[in-house]
Order: sequence, then C-alpha cells, then structure tokens
Amino acid sequence: MFESPEKTTKKMSPDKEILIEKYFEKQLSSNEKQLFDEALKNDEEFKTAFDFEKSVKDGIHFQERDALKKMLQGFEEKPQKKIIPFRNWLWLGAAASLVIGFSLWLFLGNQASSEELYLSYYQSYPNVVAPIVRGENTQDEKLRAFAAYEEENYPMAQTLFHQLFEKTKEEYAIFYEGQCYFASGETQKGIQLLECFNFSDNKYPFKTQQKWYLALGYLKLGEVEKAKKYLQILVGYENIQKENAGNLLEKLH
Repeated sequence: MFESPEKTTKKMSPDKEILIEKYFEKQLSSNEKQLFDEALKNDEEFKTAFDFEKSVKDGIHFQERDALKKMLQGFEEKPQKKIIPFRNWLWLGAAASLVIGFSLWLFLGNQASSEELYLSYYQSYPNVVAPIVRGENTQDEKLRAFAAYEEENYPMAQTLFHQLFEKTKEEYAIFYEGQCYFASGETQKGIQLLECFNFSDNKYPFKTQQKWYLALGYLKLGEVEKAKKYLQILVGYENIQKENAGNLLEKLH
C-alpha cells in the first residue's frame, strides 16, 4: 500500500492539512489560495506533504512501484519449479497417461499464473476524491463513504457509495462502489458495474483506471483474452497505467 501521509504531515498544523485537502476538493477561497501558494513556496514540509497527496491522486507512488517490481521478479522465478514434476512423469507411465497428465498440468499451471499475476498487480485504488483528515466530522454522506472505504469496511462503503450515486449521479461514487466489490472478492459484480458506466478522465483518471481494473478482474476470473483486450487498449495511448499494462501483457503471452 501507499506510504501513510502521517509520516509526511505529522509536523504540520491542522490548518495546513485542511489547505491541502481543500486544494484537491477545489474549495479554496481567495484568501486560502494565497495562503496555500505562500506555504507551497516557502514551507518545505508543506510542499512535501502536497507532493505526496498529488502522487496518490495520480495513482503513482515510486515505493509502491519498486515493491511491485520486486514481487514480479520473485514471480518470474516460479515457473521453473513447475518443470520438475513433468520431467519425473516422463519416466513413469504410458503415452496416453502422459498426454492426459500434461494437459492437466498446462491447465492448472495457467490458472495459477493468472491468479499470481493478479495478486502481484492488484491494489485497491486510493481515496483521491475526499481524503479523510484525522478528527474530522464524517457525518457528511460523502465523507462517511470514504471513511468506511479507508477503514476497509467495504460492505458499508459499497452501500454508501451506491446511495450517493443514486442521489448525485457522480462518477466517483460508482467507480468506488466497483472498487468495494473488487476489494471484497466479488470480482464479477465489480466487473459488471464498471463495464456499464461511461467514465471520463476529466477531474480524475477514472476512464483509464476502469480499463485497468477490468483487465485485472478478468485476469482473476481466468478470462485471459478479455483481460488482454483492455490491456491492449491501455498500451495504445499515454496514461498512468501504460507501463503496467505493457508489462502485464508480456507476462500473458
């Protein structure tokens, strides 16, 4: 997961944390905007905290990517171990038994590879819409939904996001409802929800992330060709998941 922002913001005053939150919510008044610009220019801790939040909003964090690469390097070494049982089989049975056994080995091996790749790449999408400030009143429906999401109470968050979308028709609500299904292991429901909505990449890159999570969802279900379809779309234009999509496609060939 992403590094906790507490490590970056623990020395800042609550007022400065609120300035950063309001910036991403586009709620800064003219006076607050002036304070924000001055702090960004003159306060190193404030700038560090702001840069962190911005990196989370864009879905990119270098430490996470480094950790991911290490996991993938470990995964790349695993297929070699699967060759050993097959070599042993060459000495044991008749040709018919070998054909049946080899077919089963290939099938189970591909299933395991899909699952391992999914686990290597999947992470729940961070809350980039309404970051929760410690001690903040979360009676507001939007904040309640994201508070439940950050606490990994996905059933409650899913219900709250669903209610929010019914009232507001905001795309963030249906996107994060889908995220709740993925995080809860209800992958098919998450796929169905994300596929039925026309997301945009305006304020947040939901259209791009929609394709990424659909690819991962189909990969988890073992529907590799459908996963490849979305990955091929992602590698076809500049976006924050292009590199990951390209790397994952290479693993699936």
